Amino acid sequence: MIRLLNFQTIIVGYDDSENSRHALEKALSFSTTDTKIILAHADEEVIENSYSATEKNPQLRSNNMIVEGMQIQPLHISNHAEEKTTHSTIINSVDQAITHAKQIADEAGKKLEIKILGGKPADAICELAEELKADIIFVGSSSKEGLKRIFLGSNSEKITKEAPCSVMVVK
Repeated sequence: MIRLLNFQTIIVGYDDSENSRHALEKALSFSTTDTKIILAHADEEVIENSYSATEKNPQLRSNNMIVEGMQIQPLHISNHAEEKTTHSTIINSVDQAITHAKQIADEAGKKLEIKILGGKPADAICELAEELKADIIFVGSSSKEGLKRIFLGSNSEKITKEAPCSVMVVK
């Protein structure tokens, strides 16, 4: 098979979705032994602070009027109450995404360089491509549809518009 394309630096925008896994597989198939494959995982952290009424003002309010002297009857505690347990699951874990990507690369016999980026995914990936003078960016197609896509757009769409190099959107 004759290869017409010889990429030196490939960036793969990766978020551990099915389409980004396809993009990684496609990028690996386009790479040679001399190709540097950089997995770019943009971790956009959103922190929302909420305050309860008692944190700002210890007085209880009802219809903006202070309620004083409210008494609450004590609750009966049973010795036979069932013990409740909780279970937490981390969704979209960076470690989990990187582990999955490394498994895909290992199966293909390739090595990845991992970059964890901060900020908006499309902007961060384009900045990385500019900085590293990447030949191409591989990204998975967006799963957004309808009004969500119209109003929010997609990262793959933004990358194709702003990237300093070629972009391959993979389904």
